[in-house]
Amino acid sequence: MFSGIIEEIGQILEITRKDFDLDLLIKALTITPILKIGDSISVNGACLTVREINHDSFKISAANETLLLTNLGEMKIGSKVNLESSLTLNKAIGGHLVQGHITGKSFILETKNIGESTYIKFKKPDGTDKYIVKKGYIAIDGTSLTICEEQNDWFEVMIIPHTMNHTIAQNYQIGSMVNIEVDVIGRYLEKFYGAKND
Repeated sequence: MFSGIIEEIGQILEITRKDFDLDLLIKALTITPILKIGDSISVNGACLTVREINHDSFKISAANETLLLTNLGEMKIGSKVNLESSLTLNKAIGGHLVQGHITGKSFILETKNIGESTYIKFKKPDGTDKYIVKKGYIAIDGTSLTICEEQNDWFEVMIIPHTMNHTIAQNYQIGSMVNIEVDVIGRYLEKFYGAKND
């Protein structure tokens, strides 16, 4: 479980393909020293397991299912990724509860600057419309954000300067592919009320 508050921007140092899976070696000066082999870590919002640790980098594996649902298969040497270590009982939840289970991929339709903030419009992934609500939470590449506006096939978030400077949002462009995780509370409520009405 994660909070959606990005701790570090990592950099892909090495990519190794193994049949349908992918190994990624990620440079991360801040997070690596606190990791242990077997720990869960959020990489662009996807919950993955640390397999190997070096002095300034760690290695994870992304299975075929993860590659189909996320943008990790699009990574190249030098690509930047959002990183967050898993929550502990004494760690503040500054964003919202994020599972690290990606709902689907999206892409950027439009960006605009208003004052010091940046508004970004995204295409809604198929099947997510009912979970995306104005002023609700959403995780984009693992970053906890609030939905400012939504229509039939798109939604918009506002990114403040601090978030822009401390996440890979600083590299976003029109057409950039991102990972989306809708708020899990809405999904649980849907299941609960669906079962109750059966």
